Amino acid sequence: MRELTTGDVLEITDNIVIASSVDVIHRGGLSPKEFKTWLRKGVVKPIAGGKGQGRHHRFTFVQAVAITYGTSWWRSGLGLEIVSQIVGCLTGFDELNFRRQIGAGRRFVLPVPGVSCRLLKPTKQILKALGVTKIPQSLDLKYVLERVEKEVEAMSLRPANLVGRTRGLASK
Repeated sequence: MRELTTGDVLEITDNIVIASSVDVIHRGGLSPKEFKTWLRKGVVKPIAGGKGQGRHHRFTFVQAVAITYGTSWWRSGLGLEIVSQIVGCLTGFDELNFRRQIGAGRRFVLPVPGVSCRLLKPTKQILKALGVTKIPQSLDLKYVLERVEKEVEAMSLRPANLVGRTRGLASK
């Protein structure tokens, strides 16, 4: 299982999530302060770490996708409670099953408060109900998955710094 640090996840969301005109400063991603709030409120739960000095929170690849996807919804104006449901829904998948769902055309999570979350195919009926003809790129799980994969790949190719260490786990 691939693991990523908080820094990795924040960089991924920063590079992928489309910025709104109100929040150009973070280019659409989560600031460290916002991410700490998400951790404190249980929107995302690291698989390990975070306690003690120098111990990074660790996240799975699917969590990185879920956090990025949740950030897109949050930046589009959805409340944190529903975003938490979306992130929780997606982090319930292991990477193989998640990829199978996306491969089967289930590329969208329709957030409905208080209802269990499922990945859906973007049918004409769903798109019509949303008032769109296609899913916005930032809310298309296939797009988000591919972009996170590219970001992690780019991180893994980084050279070590002057003291021989790489930043984050994605660069190992």
